[in-house]
Amino acid sequence: MNLELRINMKLFFSIFLIFTYFFCFSQINGVILDSISEKEIPYVNIWVEDENNGTTSDEYGVFHLKNINKNEIKQLTFSSLGYEIKKIKISNLSDTILLNPKSVLLDEIVLIKKKGDKKLIISKFKKSKINSHITSSKLPWMFARYFQYESNYEKTPFIKSFTFLTKSKIDNAKFNIRFYDKSKSGEPGKPIYNENIYGYAKKGKSKTVVDISELDFIFPLNGFFVVVEWLIIEENKSIFTFSYDGSSKKHKSDRYNPKFGLIPTEDQSLSFSYSKSKWHKSWLNKEDSKYTSKKFRNKYNLLAVQLELTN
Repeated sequence: MNLELRINMKLFFSIFLIFTYFFCFSQINGVILDSISEKEIPYVNIWVEDENNGTTSDEYGVFHLKNINKNEIKQLTFSSLGYEIKKIKISNLSDTILLNPKSVLLDEIVLIKKKGDKKLIISKFKKSKINSHITSSKLPWMFARYFQYESNYEKTPFIKSFTFLTKSKIDNAKFNIRFYDKSKSGEPGKPIYNENIYGYAKKGKSKTVVDISELDFIFPLNGFFVVVEWLIIEENKSIFTFSYDGSSKKHKSDRYNPKFGLIPTEDQSLSFSYSKSKWHKSWLNKEDSKYTSKKFRNKYNLLAVQLELTN
């Protein structure tokens, strides 16, 4: 085989491999609709099975998912409050995804006259004391904190507001709040409120208050999980610049605002994270890690959130 022919064959195979890569690994686009009303469903979180890859649909239900093998046998998981979770093989994916509204069996309603002349603050924190935060990069995920019911809440049973410690590089970073009961295994179980509740974090380090007084939400006697959910949308994105130890080379990575403040705890049962379509117990911070502050070493991470109760 002469030299010219070998060069031409190498060039052909190189082009073939590049073409194959871009044909198989490309961006998936689609829109998510309500299967009954056919209306767009905003802010649906989407995960790739067993991978650190995912996204969130925008306010019009449109989503774009990059670096996906269209012939992949793995599944995408679509999750949104008020709808049944849907799993679809990537190879069977169409441009339109239909989610079925979920029928929710509500607990018996207890009518209590709301007065509002008393209040109780629980889990109070100081903004100046919190310097550890948690954030999201490319993967939509959730972080949960459990609140146990106490007998002294009886005189102030309504939850008026939640206050989160947030840190954001942009103004009005949007996030979602969910409420879950506690499953038999101790992790977040079923949603106890079936609609999204959005919070908006100001630029900088702030106490972000989310007022839910209009919901007349009574503190569950069995306790409940407060869950924050990052939205992987363009409006929340900022660029994070960093370098590795001993290197002056700068690297860039996407981060999705806001960050949420953390406080240390010795009780692992209070804190869970949700990723790759599963709940995981909070991780133990290593004692010998130079990246972990002293007060967090050998402790678990707990979401800094303050509740205001009223009657």
